[in-house]
Amino acid sequence: MLRARLAPARFDKYVGAAGGDPVLALRLYEWNIQASASLHGAIGQFEVLLRNALDVQLSKYHRTVLGGDGSWWMDPAMPFQADLAEKVTDARRRARRGGASETHGKVIAELMFGFWRFLLDSQHSGTLWAPALRHAFPHLRPKVRTEVYDRVERINALRNRVAHHEPVHYILLDDRWQDLLTVAGWICPTTAAWIWSTSTLPAVLASKPI
Repeated sequence: MLRARLAPARFDKYVGAAGGDPVLALRLYEWNIQASASLHGAIGQFEVLLRNALDVQLSKYHRTVLGGDGSWWMDPAMPFQADLAEKVTDARRRARRGGASETHGKVIAELMFGFWRFLLDSQHSGTLWAPALRHAFPHLRPKVRTEVYDRVERINALRNRVAHHEPVHYILLDDRWQDLLTVAGWICPTTAAWIWSTSTLPAVLASKPI
């Protein structure tokens, strides 16, 4: 019954991973749910930390380089690639839904994880990373952009799998956990320690049935 309700094509992947044992497959499926829930919480904490750190630097850049008031999301002069500029426009539109006022906090909250990830890509290396965004990671030495981007890219890919209820049991989650804590530590060691201390993920990873 459960196999049918969960979709045979979906559940049978767990059966294959469990060596053909349907009972063990169900335990693995249940563990996958627990792992996804733990990851959702930890990645959420990380995303808030990352976006706030980058937002601070974008506001400083807007004031010091463009001579603005810090409202970088409103300024078409910001050196975003076209796809990111479009994401900002979409976020501003969502922030105004229902006639609400467009505020800084609402716009930042409406920008997806992918926006912050692509801010750190090679296309923004000279325009934003070098003059501004590298300062969001005061504990990174030396300030090598790819060290941040590669880890954030992997966390973003994992976040998307979790958000779409996809299997994560075959991923090296210990490594992704370390990616998250490493980048968080480059931003703020105290906050990284808080993420670690409040997460259920280490215990869940230790309880993996196979």
